[in-house]
Amino acid sequence: MSILDGLRQKLGPAVKVEYAPGPGRVTREFVVVPADRLSSTVKGDRVPGLQGEYFDNNALVGEPKMVRTDARVDFGWTLNSPGRGIPFDWYSVRWTGTLTAPSEGAARLGVEGNDGYRLYVDSRLVIDNWKKQSYGARLAQVDLAPGSTHDIRLEYFESTGNARVKLIWNAGVVGDWRARIDTLVQEVQGSGAGASRAAISSGCGGER
Repeated sequence: MSILDGLRQKLGPAVKVEYAPGPGRVTREFVVVPADRLSSTVKGDRVPGLQGEYFDNNALVGEPKMVRTDARVDFGWTLNSPGRGIPFDWYSVRWTGTLTAPSEGAARLGVEGNDGYRLYVDSRLVIDNWKKQSYGARLAQVDLAPGSTHDIRLEYFESTGNARVKLIWNAGVVGDWRARIDTLVQEVQGSGAGASRAAISSGCGGER
């Protein structure tokens, strides 16, 4: 039974319990760039995904030990390495290819992960975070026009410990959670208090 149904059952028909959905328990400000928006050139042919060059050092030095096409950048290497010939720790990766903006465009593009990363769009460095660090997300204002295509390069290194990296953007994300909280607060404040009315509010649950 939900909290709302429990309150209505407990209080009975004499008390009016109103409900507003609120923003939910989880708010999203970005999502992983999907595979259908990424492509690269392999041996002269255009293929889905980005070309990943994997190095057995954390500085992108020398020839890559492994080259493959990754459908998207959404990885978590904790108890294993990225692939054959790559150590569990102390490695780096360079992804290159083309990104195509969706029909609504995209205003922000970035990286979620730990350790170091750099992101280039059309050869322009938009995020420079080339240092070992804890997990987090950084996005840059890029303003990609609807349907436009852009060269992209993402560089990443891992020294020791957990390794997580995601290419993210705000395309298709409806960032209305603050407005929904404000609406909820206004409804609660406007309900007043009385013997025949009960109000319970929650910033995350949205019940009142």
